[in-house]
Order: sequence, then C-alpha cells, then structure tokens
Amino acid sequence: MEAAGPGISWALQRLASTFMAQTDQYAAISSQTLDRILALNGRTEYGRRCGLDGANPRRVFEKLPLSTYAD
Repeated sequence: MEAAGPGISWALQRLASTFMAQTDQYAAISSQTLDRILALNGRTEYGRRCGLDGANPRRVFEKLPLSTYAD
C-alpha cells in the first residue's frame, strides 16, 4: 500500500478510524432505534392490546411471543 503514497495510507487510516468509532456506538444506537419504534407502535391498536403503550414498553416487548401477520 505504501507504493500508492503516504496520502492514501493516511486517508485509509482515517476512514478506518472513523468507521471503528461509529461501530463502537452500535448498542446505544440500536437501543434508541428500538425505543422509537416501540413508542410509535404503542399508539397502534396492536400496541395498545399488547401493552406497548405503558410505562415500560421495552420490558413488555421482550416478553411478547413471536407472531405472524395472520395472527
């Protein structure tokens, strides 16, 4: 890679560093995304029926059985 020059090597290192910093945040971002989805779905008929409109929708969600569209 050094034959391409130090500028490219530096750019790749910076890109890799940025990527690694972003992937370190995956758990927090996934958690925030799930909370937003549950908040939106808590207002639906299905969400109310399942209890997702309560104080702790994540706890309710984690206990819900898998279902299909036909259910």
